[in-house]
Amino acid sequence: MVCGPTAPQLCGHNVHVRGSCVVLDPALQPLRRLPATTPECPRRRSDIAVLVDGSGSISRQDFSTMKNFMLEVMRRFQGTDTQVRGHGGHRRG
Repeated sequence: MVCGPTAPQLCGHNVHVRGSCVVLDPALQPLRRLPATTPECPRRRSDIAVLVDGSGSISRQDFSTMKNFMLEVMRRFQGTDTQVRGHGGHRRG
């Protein structure tokens, strides 16, 4: 069996990334693909949670980079039917 890391699939405004595998025979010829077909785009709502490490092992600059990345991700959901909420537990500068 060999597996590939990702196969992008456009679903509306979102891109879903899934891996796939191929089962090979002893002569390395493909026997079957896993999954056998590309799954359909999700039709149900999903919850997404993102955790950001705010521990002392992360430098202030790297923490700021992670925080700005998350703000950009959340900004891209604005104007959609997605509810976006941030929760600030312990905050670092």
